[in-house]
Amino acid sequence: MAKRMNGAGVNRSAARKASEVRALREAKRLAHEKDVAEAVGVFFDRIGRAEKVRGEARERAERIVSEAEVVAVAYAGEADASVSRLRALGEPVVEIAEMTGLPVSGVRAAMARAGAVPGG
Repeated sequence: MAKRMNGAGVNRSAARKASEVRALREAKRLAHEKDVAEAVGVFFDRIGRAEKVRGEARERAERIVSEAEVVAVAYAGEADASVSRLRALGEPVVEIAEMTGLPVSGVRAAMARAGAVPGG
C-alpha cells in the first residue's frame, strides 16, 4: 500500500515539485530569450552585410560604366569620322543618311563633331 504523507510531507513534496516546475519554466524562458536575442542579432548583422554588398556592387558598377563610357566615346568618335569620310568621298548628306540610317540632321551633327564642314 502507498505510504501516506502527513501535511508537512505533502507541503515539502509540493514545494519541491513547484520548485522543479519553476526551474523548468525559467530554463525555457532563458532559452527563448537567448533564441530571440540571437535572431535579432542575425537580423542586424545580415542587414548590415546586405547594405555593404550593395554599396560595393554600386561602386563596381559605376566604375565599369565609367570605363565603358570612355570606350564608347572613342567608338562614337570613330563612327562620326566614318560619316565625315563618306562625305569626303563625295557622298551627298542625304545619301549618307540613307546608308547609315541617321536622319539628315544626325549626319550633319556627326560631321560637326568630327570637325568636318557639313555640306549638301
